[in-house]
Amino acid sequence: MKNIFINQRFQYSIKIAKLLITFNLCFLISEINAQEQEKFEIKAKENTYIGYGNPKSKKARDLILYHNSKFEIDKIRENRTAVDQSEFSLFRINNHETFLKAFTNTFSNDRIEELQLLNEIIHISFYLDENGVILSVDFTVNAQSNITVFELEKLENELLKQISFIRIIPIKPNSYGLYSIRTNFKQIMAGEINA
Repeated sequence: MKNIFINQRFQYSIKIAKLLITFNLCFLISEINAQEQEKFEIKAKENTYIGYGNPKSKKARDLILYHNSKFEIDKIRENRTAVDQSEFSLFRINNHETFLKAFTNTFSNDRIEELQLLNEIIHISFYLDENGVILSVDFTVNAQSNITVFELEKLENELLKQISFIRIIPIKPNSYGLYSIRTNFKQIMAGEINA
């Protein structure tokens, strides 16, 4: 009798958990749809960038993701298998100083200070192949960021010149992993990027 009671309570708990998960998923989907996501193109000096998000948004939490159209990110995702492991267990950046140098070669000291005063944050994601070779670079900034697409293009070129990755553990051929760095210009000014 006691086992039947425990089994019924367990089944009831499972039903409640399923309802909560369903509710949370519905809420999340409605939030994503409410953000008015747009896909748009913006021309820099030499390249065209694809932007995802709402560039007209005034909300502080809304973000725009940019990637260079020449990297054809959709083909990378179609033709390669995403690695399931944590990005930080797969790769290591070659040198912290070279990452910082990419920023100081892109932005003048005055511009870094200006962006620091504006509390600018930038998130950089590197798509890497099984050997740590950079396949693509994505930038995510606030929708109202003062960082221009011309600056992103110059930063991308500097990162591609300066940065390389060391594979820590072997991964399957024809796959890709991600290595992401989120920093702000206060850290850049202090030379304290967590790369």
